[in-house]
Amino acid sequence: MRRTSWGSAERFARELTCRSCSAAAYALHDRRGRGRRGRDARLIEAGFGLLGTSGAAATTVCAVCQHSGLTRRYFYESFTNIDELLVAVFDDIMAQMVERVTAAVGAAQGSLAETVEGSEPRSSR
Repeated sequence: MRRTSWGSAERFARELTCRSCSAAAYALHDRRGRGRRGRDARLIEAGFGLLGTSGAAATTVCAVCQHSGLTRRYFYESFTNIDELLVAVFDDIMAQMVERVTAAVGAAQGSLAETVEGSEPRSSR
């Protein structure tokens, strides 16, 4: 088997991690995420949390990696840059909203038109 030019696996892992990310997160990535879908979900969740608590300016690749417990390697396997992650966060929020609205409309008795037509008009002040 041919050796890679980057040397040992440990050195390669260190080069891929952020300064604030731990080597333990790299070693344990598969137990917590279980594949790419799990990693994507963790990155999106971390991005959402950072946006809500720290704002867009503080939502960096390294911060997302630190909060998700993943390395930059896995971030860049899923997203080209931080902007692409933010779009994925927005898409995830929109998908959840559509799902909830659809469920609420489906749970309403009668059709939506009947519900709207049967409601009393709002009085203007």
